[in-house]
Amino acid sequence: MESPGVAVVIPLFNHESYIVEAIRSVLSQSRPPDRLVVVDDGSTDNSLAAAERALNHAGPTQVELRVQSNRGTARTLNETICSLDEAVIGILNSDDVWAPNRLEILLPKLDMSGPSLVFSGVEFFGDSDQEDLLSYPLVMATSLHVGACLPSVGFTLLLKNIAVSTGNFLFTRQLHARIGGFDENLPGCHDWQFLIDTLPIVEPVVVPESLY
Repeated sequence: MESPGVAVVIPLFNHESYIVEAIRSVLSQSRPPDRLVVVDDGSTDNSLAAAERALNHAGPTQVELRVQSNRGTARTLNETICSLDEAVIGILNSDDVWAPNRLEILLPKLDMSGPSLVFSGVEFFGDSDQEDLLSYPLVMATSLHVGACLPSVGFTLLLKNIAVSTGNFLFTRQLHARIGGFDENLPGCHDWQFLIDTLPIVEPVVVPESLY
């Protein structure tokens, strides 16, 4: 069976210290995406220049760098996804990275016959003195333990966003269209809302391996 087209979107805002590694982690995938779109959402630091340098080493992936005034993450994602033709959409935050084999492992888990979404386990990193970094893995582990007693992943997602972030989403473009995209009116948690909106349509698939 022919592999579906995969596009990855990186919304970028003031992450000049992280964007190069984020882009590299996408371009170095064992199953490279067909397209990578980086959208600078009105950065005021040197993020744009850093992204331009990183995209000069794209390999087989078609790359595009878009620049716009600040519109917020949800709107940026919706507008970008709606402009793409690829059947599968991946998102990566501009201060995060993917494991090298993420797409290779997750892509076969999608049901390409309709709306579908998959996410993986998460490895936390950052400054060791950050209180949230120290506490969040324990919170997530507790949520997963509780979720194991529930009938499905969907029940767990009603309690906690165990996917953590949009950067952990891989989904069919059909799902985005069916839901109507990310809620642009929310001041936060548009990622969790997207997952909750998914539940009446399809059960998300979880791969426990930390690929994000």
